[in-house]
Amino acid sequence: MGQFVLETFFRIFGIRGHVPRYDGLPERPARSSLTDNSIPVTRILVIIAAVVAALLVVLWVAVWFAIKSL
Repeated sequence: MGQFVLETFFRIFGIRGHVPRYDGLPERPARSSLTDNSIPVTRILVIIAAVVAALLVVLWVAVWFAIKSL
């Protein structure tokens, strides 16, 4: 009954041709566009983390040498 009411509504307002059918829909992409856009951001974050880690190690070694030299 609900399908009949929906069909009648579409016919009255003339929007039947605007409803896409399953055959008319384009095929969905395999991956979302978010994963394609997040790869450069991830690389930048990894590079920043590596630089910060290297600077922390250098700072730790400098403090260690300063304490040893006293």
